[in-house]
Amino acid sequence: MPSGATGRDKPVPYGRRPRDTRNLVGATLVVARSGQAEPSIVPYARAVDGVLDVSMRPFDSHEHCTMKRNLWFPLVGLATVLSLATAYAGELKVGDKAPDFDLPSTHGGTYQLGDKPVVLAWFPKAYTRGCTIECKSLAENGHLIEEFDVDYFMVSCDPIEDNKGFAEENNAKFPLLSDPTKETAESYGVLNADWGVPNRHNYYIGADGTILAIDRQVNPATAAEDIAAKLAELEIPKAKESAQAESDT
Repeated sequence: MPSGATGRDKPVPYGRRPRDTRNLVGATLVVARSGQAEPSIVPYARAVDGVLDVSMRPFDSHEHCTMKRNLWFPLVGLATVLSLATAYAGELKVGDKAPDFDLPSTHGGTYQLGDKPVVLAWFPKAYTRGCTIECKSLAENGHLIEEFDVDYFMVSCDPIEDNKGFAEENNAKFPLLSDPTKETAESYGVLNADWGVPNRHNYYIGADGTILAIDRQVNPATAAEDIAAKLAELEIPKAKESAQAESDT
């Protein structure tokens, strides 16, 4: 124990996990003054299918490691937090133009952004547990999404043959896209540099190519329901309404 640190104010060792360790990795670094942490936005990391999924969220005093100001903590740890924050700050945001792409599809051919809204559901890797749960949700409840005038895809950096088998295994009738070069994943800011796979993020893109919303906290078990709810929130037209409008013109 460092000199001056005794009893109740004994610091929590760097790297010790917060109370809820179900989906956290490492620990949130917070420098506290007089034992009281200052509210802030901090990097939050969780493990999803063995993949580090990083986001930013408000500081939670129940999930942190307190560091006394006069204590040394590893410079590597600080550098990691700063790099995560910098990487997040450079990601696309709502209102930006979505990068176009030309990716092979499990339905054959390739897909690009068109003239209707699109949902891109990035996922880490085919056949893994969480991604299988997400795919099954979209396969079984995709009709909720199809009520809207929108195209939706699951997208990963797996080879197209892997995604074809994955789609068939889960009875997915919607297209899965493959980005084996990882160039599109990089352009969308979803590629996890440490693991080489995309983070589980959903991008909602308008008919004009503008990013309408980004979901970085995707729940695989309710993927379809959550996408449908977001489409309603964004006031995306229903498919029947769009068809009626076209027939009237």
